[in-house]
Amino acid sequence: MIYSFAYTNQKNDVGYVDNVNDSIYFGTRNINTLTNTLTASYIFTNVMSLSLNERHYWSQANYSSYNFLNNDGSLAATPYNTNHDINYNSFNVYLSFAWQFRPGSEMDIVYQNAIYTSGANIINDYSGDLNYVFQSPQSNSLSVKVVYYLDYLDIRKAFRKNG
Repeated sequence: MIYSFAYTNQKNDVGYVDNVNDSIYFGTRNINTLTNTLTASYIFTNVMSLSLNERHYWSQANYSSYNFLNNDGSLAATPYNTNHDINYNSFNVYLSFAWQFRPGSEMDIVYQNAIYTSGANIINDYSGDLNYVFQSPQSNSLSVKVVYYLDYLDIRKAFRKNG
């Protein structure tokens, strides 16, 4: 089992915001990004295993000011003040069971859960943000894949024997 945590904080980052009537606007923003990842694997036998990957990615861009892009490439103050703050989340769970039931033959069962949220409301505490994420719509999928190895020589022997 492996847990990893990453946090980045970019202060006064300048980036593109909007294009209105051939006018281009940039904004000064603080960007906070937090990533929690959990990876686990369990091997039952040499032919059967289970693996889990879980990741929560949370990023916020909080704008403090906006600027107009001049023709010479410089930025100028502007009364533009449309809110472009963003609170983005991506929460994914991937659970996979693999079983090799014969040489060359395998069955995989995979469950996947995905939640994506994006909004202008900045949430400043982790538990509140996680609560918001789990109340959002989810996408779930379950898939089963079976690969069965057919040995040509065995099939040929069976046909010769029976025919």
